[in-house]
Amino acid sequence: MENSYCGKDCDDCLDREAVGCPGCKSGPGKEDGTLCEIARCCSNKYKNFCEVCDSNGSCAMLANRENMMQKWNGSRKRETAEPAAMSGVAGAVSGTYAEPRTNIARDNHDAPFVRSHLIAIFWLFLLAGFGNVLSNENVFGSFSVVIGLGTVMNIGASIATAILMIRLGREESTFKTAGICDLVATGLMFVAELVLAGALVAMEFSGLAAGGIGAILAILMLLAAVVLEIIAGYKFLVACGRIVERRDLALANRWHVMSKLFFWIFGGIIILLILLLIMPGIALILTILFALGVLAFGVCEYVFLYQTANRFRI
Repeated sequence: MENSYCGKDCDDCLDREAVGCPGCKSGPGKEDGTLCEIARCCSNKYKNFCEVCDSNGSCAMLANRENMMQKWNGSRKRETAEPAAMSGVAGAVSGTYAEPRTNIARDNHDAPFVRSHLIAIFWLFLLAGFGNVLSNENVFGSFSVVIGLGTVMNIGASIATAILMIRLGREESTFKTAGICDLVATGLMFVAELVLAGALVAMEFSGLAAGGIGAILAILMLLAAVVLEIIAGYKFLVACGRIVERRDLALANRWHVMSKLFFWIFGGIIILLILLLIMPGIALILTILFALGVLAFGVCEYVFLYQTANRFRI
């Protein structure tokens, strides 16, 4: 049922008319200090349904949903029989549910914070992409100043994006995970480049053995940074889906699909590398198609990010 979190059919509830319950998304899920733990849990996690929660398969609250709803219905029956002043609700209840209060107020209070951070991340993504183009030696090989500027832009945008994601962790903890991974990965890449440069200098003046250890260390740091970047990218997609679930379930589902496609991209890269060794001609054609698919994925991410930010416009 669309008007319940746990999947309970509100039409089967014998107490619904007696207490004037409009459904738990407008009833207990909107009440401050609600007795329904499932509704409160979904509300706090910005979930529209229990089935989209990662923990629904092992959730004790969901397994005990009948008792929780009876507990809430019993409380509402008592509340309808008490004066409004005793029930803590402004005005007489008169058998109908009070207007939604705390969660909507909280959402509207936090919405500008979420929107401003997501919009900032959107523009920082574009800035980082522009920095990548400028730092590409194949494009600006003879312009070291331009390459240096692009590198600084890319690193600066990455650090700023990571900080914003960590700040967004107060609304959705997965953002914080993504931000920390991104920040550590950026630091590792920077240190690895310095170590690699030092190793190359050592090799030039003192031989291969002198810089070999540094080169190996730099490669290991780069590999670790790549793994962290992959984790950060995936967690960011998941976080965007979770934070927008409360306001637009369809958009949240698009983010969910994006997070699933994310790993297929890396699987495709591995397959292409194998094909390059055994069937170079076919691999070249597939690489072009794959690049177009990755480009489409990136465009969708930008569009969905902008749409997600605008869902928090008040």
